[in-house]
Amino acid sequence: MSDVPNDVGWWQASDGKWYPPSSFPDATTEPSVPLPAPPQATPPPLHPIYQPAPPPPMTTSGPAPGPGWWLASDGRWYPPQPAAAGFVTAVPVVYVQAYKSKALAAVFAFIFCGLGIHHFYLGRVGLGVTMLCLWVVGIVLSTILIGVPIMLGVGLWSFIDGIMIVSGSVRDAQGQPLV
Repeated sequence: MSDVPNDVGWWQASDGKWYPPSSFPDATTEPSVPLPAPPQATPPPLHPIYQPAPPPPMTTSGPAPGPGWWLASDGRWYPPQPAAAGFVTAVPVVYVQAYKSKALAAVFAFIFCGLGIHHFYLGRVGLGVTMLCLWVVGIVLSTILIGVPIMLGVGLWSFIDGIMIVSGSVRDAQGQPLV
């Protein structure tokens, strides 16, 4: 045993000391003190509701064996799965397309001018933010009269949008016509 290796083959133990190759523990020899057995973890029993379901019986020929059976992409029929106690089976969700009002969009365009509210209402958030930012910049710069042309330009833009909405040439962000 040494604080530094003396030759090739010396090995360093966990105590930080170097030992000669002859004292290297052989993996095949039994340790002098028996090691305790690792504890065996047993999982807790599952509640009956959470027990894994057995694989469903499958058939591959003929019509559906009964009501509720469904044909999978592998060509086999699978039985309906009953809902567990206290749980509700899934209900399909139906999305209804809501149409936007042409009259309300036109009111927003004519009354609220440069705020871009009509763009927000129609789902075109980018245009609404652009119009609102230009309007705010115009208000801030109007103290030195530079903002007045900006505000007039945004107001004209909103007026033209209002006319286009009334004429029916504008659609919402999803491409749906205004009603």
